Amino acid sequence: MDVVNFHLCRRDKFNLFVLFHNMALCYQKLQMLEECAQCIEQALEFMPADQFSLEERSISNRMRKLQLICKLKLQYCAILSQVHRHKDALDQSKEGVRISHHLVNDLRQLCDFYIKREDIEQSYKDTPAPKNPVPAPNNSRNLHMANVSETELTYNSYRS
Repeated sequence: MDVVNFHLCRRDKFNLFVLFHNMALCYQKLQMLEECAQCIEQALEFMPADQFSLEERSISNRMRKLQLICKLKLQYCAILSQVHRHKDALDQSKEGVRISHHLVNDLRQLCDFYIKREDIEQSYKDTPAPKNPVPAPNNSRNLHMANVSETELTYNSYRS
């Protein structure tokens, strides 16, 4: 893989990230922890920064990205601890917890949004409909005239 330049293409960086993460999972299953730690380091190195930006506008995309990063950091923490690199494991766990806080805050914001939306929808359902609505004019020449009184319509028709 040293021959191919992965730094130019964002899609290739992501594929390389997934490749190293999957290799790390395989090494972990085989109890080859040093190799697993190296693969996780490589996965973190090739994690496309622009693709995993915390400035994502969509909350669902941001949550998906944060969840993946958090899992990777905590997995790396566990592996480092098992190979007796406890200080590095502590650093990774702190980073994973920091990312988890972002994830929990995003979930809270999403819940607040849905609660407000439900409240608004419920308030529309609870408001009574007007008893004598003003009928809309039958002609479609001016849609803005739907809220105009009948006398104004009559007066305006004499002007034109």
